[in-house]
Amino acid sequence: MSKPLAAGYLAAMVRSDPELSARSRIEIVNYPGATSPWEMATRLLSGAVPDVLAFSVLGWDVRQFGALAETFKQVNPKGAVVFGGNHVSNQAERVLRQWPAVDVIVNGEGELTFVDLLSHIVDGRTDFAEVGGISYREADGSIRTTAERARIEDLDVIPSPILTGALPLHDDTGAFRYDVALLETNRGCPYHCSFCYWGGAVGQRVRSFSRGRLRAELEALARAGAETVVLCDANFGILRADLEFVEDLVEVRRRYGYPRALESSWAKNKSKTFYRNAGQCSGLQAGGEGPRGSAR
Repeated sequence: MSKPLAAGYLAAMVRSDPELSARSRIEIVNYPGATSPWEMATRLLSGAVPDVLAFSVLGWDVRQFGALAETFKQVNPKGAVVFGGNHVSNQAERVLRQWPAVDVIVNGEGELTFVDLLSHIVDGRTDFAEVGGISYREADGSIRTTAERARIEDLDVIPSPILTGALPLHDDTGAFRYDVALLETNRGCPYHCSFCYWGGAVGQRVRSFSRGRLRAELEALARAGAETVVLCDANFGILRADLEFVEDLVEVRRRYGYPRALESSWAKNKSKTFYRNAGQCSGLQAGGEGPRGSAR
């Protein structure tokens, strides 16, 4: 199973809010891809039943999550089900019609929105009209979409799930607990490809996490023994910061022996900056010192 980075961001944000963290307990539950909805429900609902069930939804898991949401509602009819992620963002009419057990759709980036939404739920407020960036089902069954939430400009306001421990890196044996380590160095995409909906950030200015934070995350992953880092960026190689990231990755690998490989989605348009960055990756690979870059 891959590291649930999106869920880690949400957990880290909630835990960074003193009042909310004192009044709630958030847990990340991650299942291998072959796990059936029945197995998920059995494990998830066999103990204390959650009050809120939140999913980061992609196309290949929406049916499993929809079925799990239905089972959850049978056990806890007053519980809230929240869907977020690329497959459902700004698709409330379709998703809420298809999955009656889903109560809220998060549109766009979810970190600030989820904290706001969870604060309303903890306070017992059932009217979500003041929560920006969501679509939800009213009591009469109608669907309401609130005002669009501005994108997060300073990404470092999101606590790192890797550095805060929101995502535990080791299993019971002390080994790295995921098959790959997902990492995000920036958000946004300057292109308008008709086939793509990169988190709703198409045609948007690219915003980056700080170099210091990324270096610290790389070192934490290296110490945990992560073999491969997979970047969740839309256009790796487009920024000068990408070269700095590769330089830091090489130095971290030289020091710790990990990570051994880097996988990315390369930039669509090949600028001089891209070729300089890609050449650095290729040259390091040929020299046996650096990461393996692979286009996806």
